Amino acid sequence: MERTADVTTSDSRPVRHSGMATAALVLSIFAFIPPLGIAAIVLGHVSRRRILASRGRLNGEATARAALIIGYTQAALMTVAMLVIWQALNLTIQDFRRDAMVQRVLRTSDVNQVPDYETAREEEMTARALLFQMAGIEAEHHRKSEQGYLCSLGALLEAGGVEGSTPAEKRAFKERVWQSRYGFEIQGCTPDDSKEATPQYRLTAVPRWAQTPGPNPQWCADEKGAFTRICSPIFCADESGTVK
Repeated sequence: MERTADVTTSDSRPVRHSGMATAALVLSIFAFIPPLGIAAIVLGHVSRRRILASRGRLNGEATARAALIIGYTQAALMTVAMLVIWQALNLTIQDFRRDAMVQRVLRTSDVNQVPDYETAREEEMTARALLFQMAGIEAEHHRKSEQGYLCSLGALLEAGGVEGSTPAEKRAFKERVWQSRYGFEIQGCTPDDSKEATPQYRLTAVPRWAQTPGPNPQWCADEKGAFTRICSPIFCADESGTVK
């Protein structure tokens, strides 16, 4: 029996399927994940180019083409979805900022913003009460030391309260001072080691928001919500214990 030798010609079928095309197709299924989508598109183009250049030794062009179609389609859908989500999120944030309750919270949390009338009145009462308490601490310190006064806000807050105050009450007092929309300061103070015959001090409480009159006056809101030039007062106290 006569045998004939196997001869591979240019017309014979491809002998190997492109593994890169298969990998591109698998990755294209997860193209909604940006890194995998990019990898699927890159592998699809590379594998398709290699298949065309192999002169029939590789097949899988349909697989590579399918990977590219799926990858590009998912990438386009993800782009559209992200734009829609971003627009919806932006509109939600704008509506959230326009909400009256949110605006009140933002005004209350920022100590440098001019507050509305209700918030300003609350801050005034709180500052006045804190100044009374500070004057009480100074009086008690002077009575015990029989000399001067506490001349720094840090030392006064470290004292934290009058005799009998618990550690929790002292911490609460310190937090109320630091969180207040008023700024407190001690001036003209006679320290314990001073030789002055008449010890004295001056406590001031000034709103942190803009006051009028001044070089850059700003408007403040009244009880009706209208903006006027009537702003919150500045409080002061001295060794007499009177808050003015």
